[in-house]
This record gives sequence, C-alpha cells and structure tokens, in this order.
Amino acid sequence: MKQSESRMPDKALTTTIQPRAEPADLILLDPKTVASILRRAISTPETQDCKPELITTRQELSSTFGGTITQFVTGYPVAYSSMLRKVKKIPNATQHKQRYFIFPNKTPEFNAHFPSRPGAHGLMFGMRPRMEHLLEDKNASIFELFVPVNRAQCGVNMFTVPTSKVPVEYYGTYKLVKQGSMPAQDFARQPQSVQEAIASEIIEIGPGGPACYLFMRARSACRKQGRPIDLEWSVDGQEARRNLNTIGSDARKKDIIRDLSHGTEKLPMFSLECIKYDKELASSIIYHLSHKDEP
Repeated sequence: MKQSESRMPDKALTTTIQPRAEPADLILLDPKTVASILRRAISTPETQDCKPELITTRQELSSTFGGTITQFVTGYPVAYSSMLRKVKKIPNATQHKQRYFIFPNKTPEFNAHFPSRPGAHGLMFGMRPRMEHLLEDKNASIFELFVPVNRAQCGVNMFTVPTSKVPVEYYGTYKLVKQGSMPAQDFARQPQSVQEAIASEIIEIGPGGPACYLFMRARSACRKQGRPIDLEWSVDGQEARRNLNTIGSDARKKDIIRDLSHGTEKLPMFSLECIKYDKELASSIIYHLSHKDEP
C-alpha cells in the first residue's frame, strides 16, 4: 500500500478532531495534535451506516448473555455462564475465539476525542485491567465498543445511578492500537480535576492492576524517597506483583502528577479505529434482549 493510500482522508477527520460540548473534566488536546495522530494511525473513512441502533444496559447484557456488570472488558462466551444459568449466544463467538466487549465510562479512557458517535474514530488514554491482554493478542485487539448514552455523566464524577443500569449504545467493531503516550506538556495543561482523576486511577490499583501502572507507581515512590529504581522489577507471578505493589505504596497523587507533568512517566495513548458497524451482532442482541425469556 502506498503511503498516500494509508493516510486517513481529511474529510473523515472533521467529525473526529473537533471536541464536543463535554464536561470540563475530560482530557482535551490540541485538534492539530489529534489530527496528526489519526492521520498516522487510521486508514479508513468513518462508518456512516450504523443501523440498527442498539441501546441497552450492562445489566441487560449480563442477564441475557452472561458476564459481569462492572468490568471494563468482557469476553464472550463467558466461560462459566453455562454452569450457572442458561444464556444466549453472541454471534461468531467461541471459547477458542472470544468476542470482546469494552465499556469505557470515566477519565482517562473517556475523553473529548473519544469517538463522537457510532462508526467514528477517536482516541483513548490510560490503561485498564485486561487492556494489556488485548494488546498482546492480535485477535483480541479487535473488540465491540459500548459507550454511555448520556455523555455528560462521564468523566471524573461518578454516575448518579449504578453503572450496571446506565444506558449504553453500541458504536461498532473497533481496533485498538498503541500510539505512544500523551506528551508531558499536554498533561500539564489539563484541568486539575483531570490530572487528579488520572493520578487516582494509578494510585488506587492493587497487585492485579495493569503492569504499566504498577511500574509507574513504584518508580514514583522511589523518586519521592530518593531511592534507586530497580531495573530488575518483574510482574511475573503473584508474589512479584505483590512486592511491586508494596514498593509503590508510598506514592501519592501529587507524585504521579509531578512525574507525568515532567515527562518522567507517560500516560498510554491509543487510537480507536472503527472497522465496521456489525449489523448482525446488533440485530442478534436486539432480538435476544426482547426474547430473553424464551428457551
């Protein structure tokens, strides 16, 4: 493929790079920076035909197809569902090749440059549990994206109702690709509420959290204490993770904010490319949700 052919058409950028009317507590970058990232990362126009419209809740999906109501990523079919209750099947999903559903709902992954509608491209920031697994598996980096309908509820503040009951809309089949990290100067320009929300997510992880956050928190703690950073740290095994978690336990939000602002630590950044709007999947979910009591 020629280089000119692999670039995202300028026309398709217009709906992606313009920040929408969102809460002030979302990551916001310069539109030129966003356009540059997406031109480099994305090669297809945005998807326009996004029918049938699918709006549901985590609770409805869980009661019909299995899975949890809180995790950021759910893989279908759920391995243990058949042992607990009768669940419906997700099209083209098997135990050997699961289909992954992703449910972003807060800062930092939810941001002003997140896909603006079903079929649109966009950006995502930060690292959530199981995202590292998605990036390691080429097949798993393709997923189905579900986004809260009331976007004004997203960001730093929590929902006023349980997340399991928040209406979510199906946006399409997406590809997740690492695009480096947020530049330090951009992090430093974010509102204090955004910086603190990002730092809180990193500080509050446990031993089972994302490896990049465990390492980041441990390094920040060592800088705070004036201790050398051990290049032999590992996350291989539960004991290694617990040790790394203990090393980083002295880090505070202000330490993380300092390091991200100075560029000594980096917040991961990803492109979200809509590959297609899966009409078969949307239609199947709509059907099963309306017939979930049938055998």
